[in-house]
Amino acid sequence: MSDTSSRTVSLSHCPGCGAEKEPSRLAVPTYCVQCRNAANIAWRTRNPEADRAARRRDNLSRNGLTPNAYDAIFDAQGHRCGICGTDKPGGRGWHIDHDHRCCPEGRRCGKCMRGILCHGCNVGLGMFQDDPDRLLAAAAYLTAWTQKVSER
Repeated sequence: MSDTSSRTVSLSHCPGCGAEKEPSRLAVPTYCVQCRNAANIAWRTRNPEADRAARRRDNLSRNGLTPNAYDAIFDAQGHRCGICGTDKPGGRGWHIDHDHRCCPEGRRCGKCMRGILCHGCNVGLGMFQDDPDRLLAAAAYLTAWTQKVSER
């Protein structure tokens, strides 16, 4: 009977920095996380347009949209936020808003997409957990405060 706990694993080395790591099951040499991240950052810096196109393609794919479908929705919104109407995306750019009850994790179906929002409105909806009652209560709270201040 052989004791499998006494087996030793031969370590491989990252081709970038030489750090020891457990061997990959792939036939090709693999880089450590730090070297892979550094290489990705360097590539994105050298290729900003290709990076932007790849990120857009991945974002649309993850949301179940084609570039034409996205453009049609954004055109229908007048290239403005679906909530506040700004033409400035702010933060991390325009966000594809979807109903989280439909597709809570991973890829979206594309059918639950509500619109395109600026960063601030997207974060705001998230903070209110996409709950219309909470949003209405917040609006009533702010309206009451505004009226109280204007009566001073």
